[in-house]
Amino acid sequence: MKFLEKNTKVIVRSRISRKELIRPIADYVNGKLYSSLIEYLELHMREIRRTGFLYSLDDIIENPKIFERFVQKLVHPEYNILYEEINKPIWIIKSYKKGTPLFLILVGNNIPNPTLKFLNQVLSTYGYINKRQKYEAKSIKPSVQSNFRKK
Repeated sequence: MKFLEKNTKVIVRSRISRKELIRPIADYVNGKLYSSLIEYLELHMREIRRTGFLYSLDDIIENPKIFERFVQKLVHPEYNILYEEINKPIWIIKSYKKGTPLFLILVGNNIPNPTLKFLNQVLSTYGYINKRQKYEAKSIKPSVQSNFRKK
C-alpha cells in the first residue's frame, strides 16, 4: 500500500473551507499493517467495545457467527474478510473520525477499486454537507524527500 506512506500528498477539496488543500495523506487516513486481524483486535478491544460491540475477543475469534456480526457492524461491506482469513496479514485502514467503518485488505490482494475511488470512500466517512462529501480527494501525489542532500 504505497499510497499510505507518510510522505504521500493528497489534493483534497474541502467543503468546509471551500479550498483545495495539499496535505499529507496521514492527516486524513490511518492505515496500518497487522500480522493478523487477531493482533488488531487484541490492541483495540477497548475501542471496539465503545462502539457497542460487547463480545469478548475469544468469542470473536472462536465463533464464526459472532465474527460475522463483528464484520457486519464494524467493517465496510466492500472491504471485509472471511472467517478463514482471520490469521493472515492484513491492512486495516480507517479515518480518524470515531465510529467509522474499518477497511480490511489482505496483504497481497489488490484494492477492489482504483486508489482515488478507495480514498474517497474512506474520506466519505467524515460526513456530508448538502449531499456532497466534506472532503473529496482530487489526486494523489507521491512526494519526493525534501531533506535530500548532495554529497
